[in-house]
Amino acid sequence: MKFSSEIVTQVLKELEKVPNIRYVSSKVGIDHSTFYRWLIKYPSFNKRVMEATFIGKRAVCGTAEATIIKGVQNGDFKASTFYLTHNDPNYMQKDKGEHFSKMLDNQVRFMQSRIKYDGANFETLFKLLDELNKTYGEEVSVNLGKFMVEFFCNNDTQLIELCNASYEEWRIRKTREEAIKESFVPEEK
Repeated sequence: MKFSSEIVTQVLKELEKVPNIRYVSSKVGIDHSTFYRWLIKYPSFNKRVMEATFIGKRAVCGTAEATIIKGVQNGDFKASTFYLTHNDPNYMQKDKGEHFSKMLDNQVRFMQSRIKYDGANFETLFKLLDELNKTYGEEVSVNLGKFMVEFFCNNDTQLIELCNASYEEWRIRKTREEAIKESFVPEEK
């Protein structure tokens, strides 16, 4: 089977339902090794696969969480124990509890930060996206950032494309500026 927009659309829809490459490859009629070759050969496909996989994992996690919560509501001791040890730092192992608490603090801080519209450019949004990337890593921030950009641009496709292109240029410029600052070492007298 050849790489085409139709197969990409099919693959992405399936990954959003079941985030498993072997399963999806089989379902759409391609060998999984072909799928992996396409990931290497087509970077934009790779990015879209990551996004679809993230969405699929969130959906499956949501279903699993609903099942666990039903168990808790029905008085299932194992479901209750599992839920507490994974969602409350008081019941977690100490190192996991500390990590979870830090993660929650980061989420609260991030959610409380405001986007200040500056009227002229996307500088504030770019800083927020950059902070999101530093806090959660690239895989998560790509998906969350996508929704933020769509919201900020009021789902205007052309504005979203302009914003994404501008953000890439902004990141490149920022990286260069940081490298220059780091390479500058004042002379000692």
